[in-house]
Amino acid sequence: MTTSLDTIDHKILKELLTDARLTHQQLSERIGLSPSPCARRIRKLEADGYITGYSARIDEAAMGFGVSIFVSVKLDQQVDNKLVTFEQELSKCPEVVDCWLMTGSFDYLVRPEQRLSH
Repeated sequence: MTTSLDTIDHKILKELLTDARLTHQQLSERIGLSPSPCARRIRKLEADGYITGYSARIDEAAMGFGVSIFVSVKLDQQVDNKLVTFEQELSKCPEVVDCWLMTGSFDYLVRPEQRLSH
């Protein structure tokens, strides 16, 4: 991250978090800046690492995932090599939707997908 963010950058990020498919024109109307400077700022936010990618929000219920399950995981040791190994192994599991490194009694909170059977 090479630059600090100003108010306009924060507005851009907020709008893109809400809808990453906004056109530069739509974004410019929402934040009060013309499309060309919006596009330049987005490119700079990407180049500086503030925006690392874009994703879609999936309707999990429409896909048959009507229940969210969270699994708390405690490792025998919370040291770098154990964390890396756990994360590498977990990344091989396609059913894992999310994984968060936590503080407190447990080391990870894992959310596997859970299909509803009818």
